[in-house]
Formats: sequence, structure tokens, C-alpha cells
Amino acid sequence: MGEDNRLSLIVKRRVRGHLPQKRDIQDWTNEKLTQFLKFVDFFTVDGKFKINPETIATADSRAGDEPYWDEFLHRIGVNLGEDGGTIRKFTNRFLAFTRVPLSWMKNNPHAVTLEMLGSMERNPRMEWASKSFKILETASGVKIVAMSNDETTDAGRKNVQPASSNVDAPMVKFEQAKLNMLTMLLALSKSIPPGALKDMTVKDRIAAFDKLMNTATKIMTGVKPMSVVFNQINVNKAGRQDLESAIMAYASGTEPVDV
Repeated sequence: MGEDNRLSLIVKRRVRGHLPQKRDIQDWTNEKLTQFLKFVDFFTVDGKFKINPETIATADSRAGDEPYWDEFLHRIGVNLGEDGGTIRKFTNRFLAFTRVPLSWMKNNPHAVTLEMLGSMERNPRMEWASKSFKILETASGVKIVAMSNDETTDAGRKNVQPASSNVDAPMVKFEQAKLNMLTMLLALSKSIPPGALKDMTVKDRIAAFDKLMNTATKIMTGVKPMSVVFNQINVNKAGRQDLESAIMAYASGTEPVDV
């Protein structure tokens, strides 16, 4: 038995029944996001969620060893047989809880580590959050890249094919890489402390703004490359200096830094 990861009584009362908002997920650590995916994966059997008294009891028994599982269960906030707690209520709360971090991770691919990405791609109920783009064929037969708004969390929906059977077209990978770059650029700009900006001269601020806008413009309007880089950029894994080097290398057209 490892360290007991159960919440204190005070914290339990504070979080019980309160599902996180997307703005809350940005403060989650890599470990917490990874444990969230592990928690969801635990309830997934053969591509469908298996939620019954046995799986819930097992998850609760593991909450003392698995970090954050106790918090996740208390946020769902349904005890079977207490205050009208039923499997249906637990399932509905579980689905609502699951969608929030997954949606945030889909919108912030730069914060998704390779381990997290693999967990999502292997699970048909989370795979939708691992990709932001898909190929659509128009009525005239032309294939175009479009944002993917598919969401297959609900176990009542038809299962999708495992992600390993899908091969992304180069243009899809390119659009995903652009999204990764832009979200990384946004995260990097937010990480600059206000004091650092105040210490800059007006001239330096304008120059820095101009470089950021030029980089963003290049990302959005650049010619599709033969091979795509930055398919997976991890802000939480790389330091600011590495990220700055990667962005500047991309902006200048040189070989980017692997982060």
C-alpha cells in the first residue's frame, strides 16, 4: 500500500458535487491530467463505459492509492443508495465530469504529453479529444480539412473505430501542428510576468508585439510543408527558453528545436 491519497473532510465538503470548469483545468498538473485519463480508462471496457456497483466500489477502494481519484469521485458526488443515489445519476455525472477536462485538452493540445495522447487515442470514448481536425468530402468529391466537433464520450453512442486504424492525411497533421503552435504561443505569452513587460521600453514592447504577430501570421498563412514538425508540443514539459527557441526557429524558417 502506498501513500493514502484520500481528501481531508474539509476538502471533501468543498469539492463534493462541484464539477470543474474549463478555466479550472489550466491549473491541473501533468500528474492530475494523467490520473484523470487513468480514472476514465478504468471505467472503460471494450470501448464502452462499465459503470455498476462493482466498478464504483473498486474505484473507491483504489482512491487511497491513486492520486486524485478520491477528488474525482467526490466531484461526481453520487453515493449509491444515499439521497437517491442511483447508477443512472452516477453515470450522468460521470459523463459530465469526463467531458470538461477532455474538451480543455482538445482545445489546448500543447499541454498534452505523449503519454496523455496515447491514453486518449487508445480509448474510443476519449479519442475524440486527441484530434482537432478531420477530412470531409464535399458534394463535388473534393476533400477538405475541417474542424472536428465529434464527441463520443456518451457510451450510448455508436463506438468509433480505434484510432490506430486511422491514417491522417498530411494536411490534417499540418493543421494540427498549426493549432499546437498557436496554443503554445498563447500559453507562452500568458506566462510572461507583468513586471517583465513594465521594465521594457515602449520601443521594445512594440518590437516584441510585432514579432509575435509576424510569427502568428506565418503560422496561419504559411505554405503547407512536405513534412510536418511540431505535431506534439508540450508546454508543461519544456522550459520557456526552449519554447522561445522553437517559435523563433519556426518564424525564421530554420530547423525547429525539438521540445
